[in-house]
Amino acid sequence: MGTDPNRLTNKEKTILIKLLLEDFLLKNLLNFLNLKRSSYYYNLNRLNTPDKYKEVREAVL
Repeated sequence: MGTDPNRLTNKEKTILIKLLLEDFLLKNLLNFLNLKRSSYYYNLNRLNTPDKYKEVREAVL
């Protein structure tokens, strides 16, 4: 059981790679998930960047 890697978003693939990086090579994970290296680093950077609209989103909700 599992999910089809092609159905995951690049953000989800990046999170998955972060979790599996201790056990597998980055190159192999990128190949398996069909994710470009540049897309991985782009999403990794976005995950580590605080949401500049966080306060606005909380005020609206």
